[in-house]
Amino acid sequence: MTMTELPPARRFPAERRDDTRRLLEDAARLSLRPRRRWLTRTGVIAVAAALLTTGGVATAYVAFRPAEHTTDVRCYSKVVDEQGDDFPGTTVTTRGEGQAGRTADADPIQACTDIWRQGVIRRGSRTAQGPDGRTHRVPALQACVLENGTAAVYPSGDPDTCRALGLPRLKR
Repeated sequence: MTMTELPPARRFPAERRDDTRRLLEDAARLSLRPRRRWLTRTGVIAVAAALLTTGGVATAYVAFRPAEHTTDVRCYSKVVDEQGDDFPGTTVTTRGEGQAGRTADADPIQACTDIWRQGVIRRGSRTAQGPDGRTHRVPALQACVLENGTAAVYPSGDPDTCRALGLPRLKR
């Protein structure tokens, strides 16, 4: 026999033919039945969206936070990670009257801009000084929130200053 010739035909017993047909039909029926999946595509998308949303909200809360003590602002003279009472700079207290007799909230950047302009604090100085009657140059300022909830303003033009100090940026 050569490769171009077909083998001779053989007889296929009837009982074997019926068994084979039944097996094929059962296999086809099982493959056409819808399978129950543990997670459907919609379920996966819903879980992924929930995780992304939760992560985004948590990140936003950690990255930006409102100040809890809104009438006291710490104006730093240099970028340092000192949160105790002996920090380089001064604390500005703005206790004015707002609407309906409530204490007015301070604008931390504006409060520190004013004392920089007056020369009360100067770059790198350890403590505050008296105003000298001249107008001083104000550096770029970044507002963060300290662990105790007080706003802290640092002389820096880098928008990542708060993150570098491990502090959230002030939510304005």
